Amino acid sequence: MNPQEVRAPRLRLMVNNAEVLGTTSAEIVQTALCSAGRYALTISTIEVPALGVKYWSDVARVHLKVQVSLNRDLPYIDLIEGYCDSIRIDPILGLAHIEGRDLSVSLLESRTPGSFQNKTSSEIVAELARAHGLDPVITATSSLVGRYYAGDHNILSLAQSARLATDWDMLVMLAYTEGHDVFVKGRSLYFQPHNPPGAQVLPIYYDNLITLRMGRHLPLNDGVQVTVKSWNSKGSYVVSESTGGIGSAPSSSQYLRTYSAIRPGLTSDEATSLGRRMSDSVSIHSKYIEFTMLGDTSLNPRQSIRLLGTRTAFDQLYQIESITRRFRVQGGYTQMVRATRMAEIAA
Repeated sequence: MNPQEVRAPRLRLMVNNAEVLGTTSAEIVQTALCSAGRYALTISTIEVPALGVKYWSDVARVHLKVQVSLNRDLPYIDLIEGYCDSIRIDPILGLAHIEGRDLSVSLLESRTPGSFQNKTSSEIVAELARAHGLDPVITATSSLVGRYYAGDHNILSLAQSARLATDWDMLVMLAYTEGHDVFVKGRSLYFQPHNPPGAQVLPIYYDNLITLRMGRHLPLNDGVQVTVKSWNSKGSYVVSESTGGIGSAPSSSQYLRTYSAIRPGLTSDEATSLGRRMSDSVSIHSKYIEFTMLGDTSLNPRQSIRLLGTRTAFDQLYQIESITRRFRVQGGYTQMVRATRMAEIAA
């Protein structure tokens, strides 16, 4: 047998840059829903006297990094890095329960005042990333975000929004406008298109799963249509575009789910693009899967997977929405995955 196929998973915890033993359980949750990843750890205060009850009752700031290796011949892979939010101490049982989020927490809790006129979305993202000590990993965008007339439409300055929204709110708004994804991984802030070209589709075989739930939302079975309405202030005319989502039925279907949205200053192409994104965001929930499997390091939120082996209509393409990884001293290393349907990739 290939030595890399032998599973002997190991968890490594770094507390304030020092390796710490005595982790009895860990849960790491990562999502593709524009929210912070989070962790919950239980550490033995008896096994590690230096990190006993006194340490956890006095410490003011805790930086944690959780890593995993599937066997002793493989290097450790980072699962999550961030600062501790809360500590619960059980002195009788000799346990400390630690909870926190990834490094996007600083973006979630701060506001950067000022105007971002004459900057593109990617330039704003890079500026905010560096302001929070994160390395920007960015796909460049070209449209200016400030106040301007171009392409027959007008986008208002973000100055007012910058005073009211958190930096994370700003990033999510820019990502949605550009059709991009935004997330923090380790010490890097990523801003890139959804499903970048060349992304690998990983097979998930039914026979290898511990549990599997397959679900459908029947009201979405006949498709979704979104009508986006806008007003072109330069040309003084109304824009109205209707688009369907993934697998939508013809617009004549009497069971088609219809939604409307009003957004200022859009061109017809932009209204169509926005409508497509909104309808797809609803349509993907018509079919979903949730499964538990042995923990690994290959899957990540936003990963494209293909379910195989059920011999049903659920054997198709999905995009991972969330992964919950659990490490237990007695129960081993497992992960629970939730994924929603995707459009099939054209040949």
